[in-house]
Amino acid sequence: MANYNTFVVYDCKSRKNKLITSSARKARNELCIGVKVEVWNDNNHTETIYSRSKKNLERYISLEKQYIAAKQEKANLKNQRRKSTQKDA
Repeated sequence: MANYNTFVVYDCKSRKNKLITSSARKARNELCIGVKVEVWNDNNHTETIYSRSKKNLERYISLEKQYIAAKQEKANLKNQRRKSTQKDA
């Protein structure tokens, strides 16, 4: 595993993994009664989230949204620089 958050969606009844993802929103969509989400970071178990404590997942979702916004801003700046150099040429 890597040094970012990895979410393991685990079916408690069948004791099998349903989904392994780095997206908190995908994990939240799978979370229901009888399913838990384990949060792993750098090969360390950080937290276990059950359907009743779904609000604990909001922290990871806000971090994911901030990461996506920063990534989008970086791409916009790159495109602006590219467009400005094309006009000069």
